[in-house]
Amino acid sequence: MGSYGGNSGSRVYFYFGMERGNSINFGPPILKFGGVMEGTYLDAQEVIDVQTAQTPVSRSSMGNAAVVPAYKLHEILFGDELTKQRKH
Repeated sequence: MGSYGGNSGSRVYFYFGMERGNSINFGPPILKFGGVMEGTYLDAQEVIDVQTAQTPVSRSSMGNAAVVPAYKLHEILFGDELTKQRKH
């Protein structure tokens, strides 16, 4: 998974089809929420104007990406601190 400027906050999903592992799977394929893209690498790059595109793009990528796992988001959103704030 590549990491490009502007990807932060994007949702990450995993698709588990019939080809999962060495097991027999029943039912439809499963789509699971994995987490949210996050990260900054402070690798400022000049924006390259691509002649075929109407929007300037940056071609820089670190080649990998950080993902905040869904279980961690759940812990934050439904933890004591935010639960108390929602009740006020």
